[in-house]
Amino acid sequence: MSEQLEELFAKIRNGKKLLSPEEVVSVASDYTRVKTEKLMHEALEGFTDRRKEDEEWEAFHAREYRKQTLEDLRTSRLKSAEPDADALLLKHGVSLAKSSALYKQLCRASLLGLADFYVNAEIIVKGDLENPKLTFSQLQTSATEVKEINPTSTGISF
Repeated sequence: MSEQLEELFAKIRNGKKLLSPEEVVSVASDYTRVKTEKLMHEALEGFTDRRKEDEEWEAFHAREYRKQTLEDLRTSRLKSAEPDADALLLKHGVSLAKSSALYKQLCRASLLGLADFYVNAEIIVKGDLENPKLTFSQLQTSATEVKEINPTSTGISF
């Protein structure tokens, strides 16, 4: 996934004007993964003797935050996603005008990732830390894994 993002930001540095739907998904997925892994780490270190009321209260908040994030996305209220987009651009050494379509796509991708993160957050706060939805290594491997189709005698593969 990180290779895909590096490739994407190289394209942006070279003048790319819009993200493809797949690129938006890639940015959103990486955002979800980073936030989920951070919460998982906190949960594994800090969750002890949790009460059912605490779990339900935190799960309720995750659902409500997700609803608000989806509403922000629907109405194009992107201000809350600007710090995330700015951090992503800084990390990859790219500068974009906040009024550009590409910058707004990055903000929208951050909000999509945040909405997906809240789904994962609900799973985590309910204590289902082994849930397969929280495993990202398989997604990364399948996305970057080279698959050989009809190998030829020269060893070239697609």
